[in-house]
Amino acid sequence: MKDWAMNVPNMLLQDASWQTQILMQWMSDSPMATVIDMEMGDLKGDYLGTEPLIGYLRYNFAITKEHLNDLPMDKNFDDKEVKSILDVSQQDNRFILYEIGQAAAHVMRPEHFDG
Repeated sequence: MKDWAMNVPNMLLQDASWQTQILMQWMSDSPMATVIDMEMGDLKGDYLGTEPLIGYLRYNFAITKEHLNDLPMDKNFDDKEVKSILDVSQQDNRFILYEIGQAAAHVMRPEHFDG
């Protein structure tokens, strides 16, 4: 029971993230739209109104050892560090998460921000 309870905060964060992704993709025509599931797909062309209501971009970065070690950072991550980074209860991770965000920003595409 204790193991399950420790996972509840992460489960709630993941659920909120997916709900946000669904709503934002439903209100927009995002070039970054991802497949939600087999039933909904990526919601392209399926709008909350008759046309897209907002512009929406979401750049996700998978925090895995492989992805982290591919970043242009002066650090080599091991499994223990990755597990720690994924622990949302570790407030000191905010510094390394900021560095990861800065390093991963190279995937942003300027043409997504035109107009």
